[in-house]
Amino acid sequence: MKKRIIAMTTVIVTFCAAFSAYAATPAETLQGMGIIEGYEDGELHMERTLTRAEFTKMFVDAFLTDTDEKNTDIKFTDVPNDYWGSEYIVKAVNAGVISGFEDGTFRPEETVTYEQAVKMIVSYLEKGNKSYPEGYVISAVDKGITDSVTALIGEEITRGDAVYLIDNTINYQEDIKTAAADEEALNE
Repeated sequence: MKKRIIAMTTVIVTFCAAFSAYAATPAETLQGMGIIEGYEDGELHMERTLTRAEFTKMFVDAFLTDTDEKNTDIKFTDVPNDYWGSEYIVKAVNAGVISGFEDGTFRPEETVTYEQAVKMIVSYLEKGNKSYPEGYVISAVDKGITDSVTALIGEEITRGDAVYLIDNTINYQEDIKTAAADEEALNE
């Protein structure tokens, strides 16, 4: 009996190890979805920071691809219509996930901070204002959105952090859908 248990345990451990060796990382998953792209050298460079415009593009590609642009005018004084990221910024504004700064700028080339990225995601998931940044961060932590993210409030996020934020949000949404479907099945 002990030999069977040991043999079964060995098979299970071997299977799990083999499966995990072939499981895609969050970066590979998002790259396959077209949400993150590599650089000219073919590498993702997960250690690099990204700009507010770059994160907005990733966010829009992940969550707002099917949205119609209600208003195509750029409302920010520092984002011309021919700026490479203007269409992504417009979509995010129309979805209510970004509002820019009080001086009417978006500052697309500034490095995005942890709390700015978290605010976009939580604003997408939940309607209504929260205290900034604490309210948004608490909500994200409660939902598991910040799992594996290394940045903290006031710090710039890396491409790796951005990948975890987006991947965790996708997983959170899938968990909500699954729970809703399970609840519906139980009520039938």
